[in-house]
Amino acid sequence: MSQVPSDVSISNQYLDASKYKTQSHLNSLEVWTKEKQMKLNVEKTDYMIINFTEDYQFNTRLKLENKVLQQVHSKKLLGLVISDDLSWQANTSYLVKRAYSRMSILRNLFSFGVDVQDLIEIYTLYIRSVVEQSAVVWHSSLTEGEQTDLERVQKVALKIILKEKYQDYDHALRMTGLEKLTVRRQKLCLNFARKCTKNQLTMNMFPVRQKRVNTRHPEKYQVPFARTDRFKNSAIPYMVRLLNSNPL
Repeated sequence: MSQVPSDVSISNQYLDASKYKTQSHLNSLEVWTKEKQMKLNVEKTDYMIINFTEDYQFNTRLKLENKVLQQVHSKKLLGLVISDDLSWQANTSYLVKRAYSRMSILRNLFSFGVDVQDLIEIYTLYIRSVVEQSAVVWHSSLTEGEQTDLERVQKVALKIILKEKYQDYDHALRMTGLEKLTVRRQKLCLNFARKCTKNQLTMNMFPVRQKRVNTRHPEKYQVPFARTDRFKNSAIPYMVRLLNSNPL
Protein backbone atom coordinates (compact mmCIF):
# COMPACT_ATOMS: atom_id res chain seq x y z
CA MET A 1 0.00 0.00 0.00
CA SER A 2 1.47 3.34 -1.06
CA GLN A 3 1.83 6.05 1.53
CA VAL A 4 1.73 9.82 1.16
CA PRO A 5 5.02 11.38 2.36
CA SER A 6 4.71 13.37 5.57
CA ASP A 7 5.71 16.67 3.88
CA VAL A 8 2.97 16.49 1.27
CA SER A 9 -0.62 17.43 2.08
CA ILE A 10 -3.15 14.74 1.20
CA SER A 11 -5.50 17.33 -0.31
CA ASN A 12 -2.82 18.67 -2.69
CA GLN A 13 -1.33 17.26 -5.84
CA TYR A 14 2.31 16.28 -5.80
CA LEU A 15 4.22 17.44 -8.87
CA ASP A 16 7.67 16.21 -9.75
CA ALA A 17 10.21 18.99 -9.25
CA SER A 18 12.24 17.83 -12.24
CA LYS A 19 9.55 19.30 -14.49
CA TYR A 20 10.04 22.79 -13.01
CA LYS A 21 12.47 25.45 -14.11
CA THR A 22 13.01 26.22 -10.45
CA GLN A 23 14.81 22.92 -9.94
CA SER A 24 16.78 23.50 -13.13
CA HIS A 25 17.86 26.91 -11.84
CA LEU A 26 18.92 25.37 -8.54
CA ASN A 27 20.98 22.78 -10.40
CA SER A 28 22.66 25.53 -12.42
CA LEU A 29 23.34 27.50 -9.24
CA GLU A 30 24.91 24.45 -7.64
CA VAL A 31 27.24 23.96 -10.63
CA TRP A 32 28.12 27.66 -10.74
CA THR A 33 29.03 27.82 -7.05
CA LYS A 34 31.25 24.76 -7.36
CA GLU A 35 33.03 26.30 -10.33
CA LYS A 36 33.60 29.48 -8.32
CA GLN A 37 34.78 27.42 -5.34
CA MET A 38 31.91 28.65 -3.22
CA LYS A 39 29.78 26.77 -0.73
CA LEU A 40 25.99 26.99 -0.39
CA ASN A 41 24.41 26.74 3.04
CA VAL A 42 21.71 24.18 2.31
CA GLU A 43 20.48 24.16 5.91
CA LYS A 44 19.50 27.83 5.61
CA THR A 45 17.96 27.50 2.15
CA ASP A 46 14.15 27.27 2.02
CA TYR A 47 11.52 27.64 -0.66
CA MET A 48 8.01 29.07 -0.76
CA ILE A 49 5.11 28.17 -3.03
CA ILE A 50 2.89 31.11 -3.99
CA ASN A 51 -0.32 29.83 -5.51
CA PHE A 52 -3.70 31.57 -5.29
CA THR A 53 -5.75 29.02 -7.22
CA GLU A 54 -8.27 26.97 -5.26
CA ASP A 55 -8.57 24.00 -7.59
CA TYR A 56 -4.89 23.54 -8.46
CA GLN A 57 -3.06 23.51 -5.15
CA PHE A 58 0.10 21.43 -5.28
CA ASN A 59 3.25 20.48 -3.41
CA THR A 60 6.65 19.51 -4.66
CA ARG A 61 10.15 18.78 -3.41
CA LEU A 62 13.06 20.94 -4.43
CA LYS A 63 16.59 19.74 -3.89
CA LEU A 64 19.96 21.38 -3.56
CA GLU A 65 23.15 19.35 -3.37
CA ASN A 66 20.93 16.26 -3.30
CA LYS A 67 19.22 17.40 -0.10
CA VAL A 68 15.50 18.16 0.12
CA LEU A 69 14.83 21.80 0.94
CA GLN A 70 12.26 22.83 3.51
CA GLN A 71 9.06 24.49 2.35
CA VAL A 72 8.07 27.51 4.45
CA HIS A 73 4.96 29.69 4.55
CA SER A 74 6.78 32.82 5.74
CA LYS A 75 10.38 33.95 5.89
CA LYS A 76 12.30 36.96 7.11
CA LEU A 77 14.36 38.44 4.30
CA LEU A 78 16.41 41.62 4.72
CA GLY A 79 14.27 42.61 7.70
CA LEU A 80 10.96 41.88 5.95
CA VAL A 81 8.66 39.01 6.83
CA ILE A 82 7.39 37.68 3.49
CA SER A 83 4.39 35.33 3.47
CA ASP A 84 3.23 32.94 0.77
CA ASP A 85 -0.17 34.67 0.65
CA LEU A 86 1.66 37.94 -0.18
CA SER A 87 -0.02 39.72 2.72
CA TRP A 88 1.84 41.89 5.21
CA GLN A 89 0.05 40.78 8.36
CA ALA A 90 3.01 38.79 9.70
CA ASN A 91 5.42 41.59 8.85
CA THR A 92 3.22 44.20 10.54
CA SER A 93 2.94 42.08 13.69
CA TYR A 94 6.71 41.63 13.72
CA LEU A 95 7.38 45.37 13.41
CA VAL A 96 4.76 46.32 16.00
CA LYS A 97 6.14 43.80 18.49
CA ARG A 98 9.67 45.15 18.02
CA ALA A 99 8.46 48.73 18.47
CA TYR A 100 6.57 47.99 21.70
CA SER A 101 9.60 46.19 23.10
CA ARG A 102 11.48 49.51 22.88
CA MET A 103 8.83 51.56 24.70
CA SER A 104 10.62 50.90 27.97
CA ILE A 105 13.30 53.32 26.76
CA LEU A 106 10.79 56.18 26.85
CA ARG A 107 9.32 55.12 30.20
CA ASN A 108 12.72 54.91 31.87
CA LEU A 109 13.92 58.22 30.45
CA PHE A 110 10.68 59.99 31.42
CA SER A 111 11.17 58.88 35.01
CA PHE A 112 14.59 60.58 34.95
CA GLY A 113 13.01 63.87 33.88
CA VAL A 114 14.36 63.95 30.33
CA ASP A 115 13.09 66.91 28.26
CA VAL A 116 10.08 66.30 25.98
CA GLN A 117 11.98 67.30 22.85
CA ASP A 118 14.71 64.83 23.70
CA LEU A 119 12.13 62.10 24.24
CA ILE A 120 10.59 62.89 20.85
CA GLU A 121 13.98 62.61 19.18
CA ILE A 122 14.67 59.31 20.90
CA TYR A 123 11.25 58.04 19.82
CA THR A 124 11.88 58.95 16.17
CA LEU A 125 15.33 57.38 16.18
CA TYR A 126 14.70 54.15 18.08
CA ILE A 127 10.97 53.39 17.75
CA ARG A 128 9.47 55.13 14.74
CA SER A 129 12.35 53.94 12.59
CA VAL A 130 11.34 50.35 13.39
CA VAL A 131 7.75 50.65 12.16
CA GLU A 132 8.94 52.43 9.01
CA GLN A 133 11.52 49.82 8.06
CA SER A 134 11.23 49.13 4.29
CA ALA A 135 7.89 50.97 4.31
CA VAL A 136 8.07 51.70 0.57
CA VAL A 137 7.67 47.96 -0.06
CA TRP A 138 4.56 47.28 2.01
CA HIS A 139 2.79 50.59 2.74
CA SER A 140 0.41 50.51 -0.24
CA SER A 141 -0.75 46.95 0.50
CA LEU A 142 -1.66 47.39 4.17
CA THR A 143 -5.17 46.64 5.38
CA GLU A 144 -7.02 49.20 7.52
CA GLY A 145 -6.40 47.02 10.57
CA GLU A 146 -2.67 46.89 9.91
CA GLN A 147 -2.53 50.66 9.45
CA THR A 148 -4.33 51.08 12.78
CA ASP A 149 -1.90 48.74 14.54
CA LEU A 150 1.07 50.73 13.26
CA GLU A 151 -0.49 54.09 14.09
CA ARG A 152 -1.27 52.90 17.60
CA VAL A 153 2.47 52.55 18.25
CA GLN A 154 2.89 56.31 17.86
CA LYS A 155 -0.19 57.01 19.98
CA VAL A 156 1.23 54.96 22.83
CA ALA A 157 4.61 56.67 22.51
CA LEU A 158 3.02 60.13 22.65
CA LYS A 159 0.99 59.18 25.73
CA ILE A 160 4.22 58.16 27.46
CA ILE A 161 6.04 61.32 26.38
CA LEU A 162 3.27 63.83 27.18
CA LYS A 163 1.65 62.10 30.16
CA GLU A 164 -1.01 64.46 31.65
CA LYS A 165 -0.60 66.87 28.73
CA TYR A 166 -1.96 64.26 26.34
CA GLN A 167 -5.56 65.04 25.31
CA ASP A 168 -6.06 63.20 22.04
CA TYR A 169 -3.93 61.98 19.16
CA ASP A 170 -4.42 64.98 16.87
CA HIS A 171 -3.65 67.41 19.68
CA ALA A 172 -0.52 65.45 20.58
CA LEU A 173 0.66 65.58 16.97
CA ARG A 174 0.27 69.35 16.91
CA MET A 175 2.12 69.73 20.21
CA THR A 176 5.07 67.61 19.11
CA GLY A 177 5.16 68.62 15.45
CA LEU A 178 4.91 65.00 14.32
CA GLU A 179 2.88 63.62 11.43
CA LYS A 180 0.66 60.57 11.27
CA LEU A 181 2.62 57.51 10.30
CA THR A 182 0.44 56.87 7.27
CA VAL A 183 1.22 60.38 5.98
CA ARG A 184 4.94 59.86 6.56
CA ARG A 185 4.91 56.52 4.74
CA GLN A 186 3.24 58.10 1.74
CA LYS A 187 5.94 60.79 1.64
CA LEU A 188 8.64 58.13 1.97
CA CYS A 189 7.18 56.28 -1.02
CA LEU A 190 7.01 59.48 -3.09
CA ASN A 191 10.57 60.50 -2.24
CA PHE A 192 11.83 57.00 -3.01
CA ALA A 193 10.08 56.98 -6.39
CA ARG A 194 11.48 60.40 -7.30
CA LYS A 195 15.01 59.27 -6.45
CA CYS A 196 14.52 56.14 -8.58
CA THR A 197 13.51 58.22 -11.60
CA LYS A 198 16.82 60.08 -11.37
CA ASN A 199 18.97 56.97 -11.08
CA GLN A 200 20.08 55.16 -14.24
CA LEU A 201 19.89 51.79 -12.49
CA THR A 202 16.29 52.18 -11.28
CA MET A 203 14.59 54.61 -13.64
CA ASN A 204 13.24 51.73 -15.76
CA MET A 205 10.87 50.86 -12.92
CA PHE A 206 8.99 54.06 -13.73
CA PRO A 207 8.83 54.32 -17.54
CA VAL A 208 7.77 57.64 -19.03
CA ARG A 209 4.70 57.59 -21.27
CA GLN A 210 5.64 57.72 -24.94
CA LYS A 211 2.44 59.48 -25.99
CA ARG A 212 1.09 62.06 -23.61
CA VAL A 213 -2.32 63.58 -24.15
CA ASN A 214 -2.21 67.36 -24.04
CA THR A 215 -4.48 67.98 -21.08
CA ARG A 216 -4.24 70.21 -18.04
CA HIS A 217 -3.03 67.29 -15.91
CA PRO A 218 -1.14 64.85 -18.16
CA GLU A 219 0.23 61.67 -16.63
CA LYS A 220 3.96 61.61 -17.13
CA TYR A 221 4.58 58.00 -16.10
CA GLN A 222 3.04 54.84 -17.50
CA VAL A 223 0.83 53.13 -14.93
CA PRO A 224 1.20 49.32 -15.16
CA PHE A 225 -1.98 47.52 -16.18
CA ALA A 226 -3.36 45.55 -13.24
CA ARG A 227 -5.74 42.62 -13.53
CA THR A 228 -6.03 42.22 -9.77
CA ASP A 229 -6.33 44.56 -6.81
CA ARG A 230 -3.32 42.81 -5.27
CA PHE A 231 -1.07 44.02 -8.08
CA LYS A 232 -2.82 47.39 -8.37
CA ASN A 233 -2.10 48.13 -4.71
CA SER A 234 1.46 46.82 -4.80
CA ALA A 235 4.47 49.10 -4.43
CA ILE A 236 5.42 50.03 -8.02
CA PRO A 237 1.91 50.78 -9.41
CA TYR A 238 1.13 52.74 -6.25
CA MET A 239 4.29 54.84 -6.51
CA VAL A 240 3.67 55.48 -10.21
CA ARG A 241 0.28 56.92 -9.31
CA LEU A 242 1.93 59.02 -6.61
CA LEU A 243 4.41 60.41 -9.15
CA ASN A 244 1.61 61.28 -11.55
CA SER A 245 -0.48 62.99 -8.90
CA ASN A 246 2.47 64.90 -7.39
CA PRO A 247 4.46 66.30 -10.34
CA LEU A 248 7.49 68.42 -9.59
